[in-house]
Amino acid sequence: MHLWDMRIIDYMRTGQAKRIIDEMPEFTEQAIAESDGGGLTWLLSTLSVPSYPATLHGYGTIIGTGNAIVEWPCYLHEEV
Repeated sequence: MHLWDMRIIDYMRTGQAKRIIDEMPEFTEQAIAESDGGGLTWLLSTLSVPSYPATLHGYGTIIGTGNAIVEWPCYLHEEV
């Protein structure tokens, strides 16, 4: 479980949101993640699947699942 969390966080921090979406079904199954509701996929879609890095503000485990506070600073990457 923890290794999958670190993998997804690495994708976030390196601007690989498309890869997160591609691997989401396996992540949800293998990590017993609470991502099956589609919230993260929806968020990434609203950001037009960002190719810029996210900022990780914190990570920890609560009731056996990994939880991360992540920011995609879209205001720094908007086209004028």
